[in-house]
Amino acid sequence: MTKVNTYGLKFGDAIVKSPNAALHIELYCFRVDHKTNGGLGAYRHFRNVCSLLWPKMEWHPWMEWSCRTLCEYQIVTFTGCAAASKTWIAGVFGFVFWLAEQQHTSVVLTTTTGKMVRRRIWPVIQQLYRDCPGLPGNMVDSKTTLQARMGDDKNGIFGIAVADGPVDKAVGNIKGVHNKRMLVVIDEATDTPEAILR
Repeated sequence: MTKVNTYGLKFGDAIVKSPNAALHIELYCFRVDHKTNGGLGAYRHFRNVCSLLWPKMEWHPWMEWSCRTLCEYQIVTFTGCAAASKTWIAGVFGFVFWLAEQQHTSVVLTTTTGKMVRRRIWPVIQQLYRDCPGLPGNMVDSKTTLQARMGDDKNGIFGIAVADGPVDKAVGNIKGVHNKRMLVVIDEATDTPEAILR
């Protein structure tokens, strides 16, 4: 094992000598909310991941507050005016949450209709993934799915419409996902059937 002095952690040579060592380490520290021996806590490590992947990403006070809140609480609700970047922020957080442990993570991104999935939340995931060539994953746009690996319909990021068709089916699609790590993002919650929110 090789000690990484920056955060007082030990990682194997496979990580330390990889070209993406810094990213792997920051993702791990974000995932475990590393705060001791030089650890910065989930939010600061989240920021470091974003800086490594998307160095031109602009941070404003609303985004900083939103991301810090997402890192600190299990249930978060945002309200705000149109064009306040709520969907973008949720997409970025969901993407990093999944990337931190792709093989054991499901991120479900819901919005009202299939058309709105493709217009609102899914383009965020497409752009984030496209801007980082070489990241793991298999993009299946026809299914609004980013799989951890080809054919994996459990571990990934999934865009789901919740107001198209029977509500029971949409609820079942969400409840049917079981994984070690789960994140559910409900976009346009005010127009989402109440059964989805339970």
